[in-house]
Amino acid sequence: MAGDHRLIRSGDTIDVEQVLAEDAFKYIVYIDEASSTITYYGFASPGTDTSNAKWRIIKKLVNGTVTSFLLADGNSEFDNIWDNRPGLNYS
Repeated sequence: MAGDHRLIRSGDTIDVEQVLAEDAFKYIVYIDEASSTITYYGFASPGTDTSNAKWRIIKKLVNGTVTSFLLADGNSEFDNIWDNRPGLNYS
């Protein structure tokens, strides 16, 4: 999939709504509102099983007035498993 997606690195400033809008036409998008403070966003090629290590996962974390968007493994690679999202490391 190299070359057909924008690389996002930890610490980058991004417009999450814009990324979601752009990616909605390229990838399947899963959203898990796990709690009032944690939401997970998953992106993968159409037809990708949730147990395959082919997902880009973003964790939205709300802490008071601060909202953070963190990347699984600290990168935007499509190499995570959606089913494992709560136990992944985010930065």
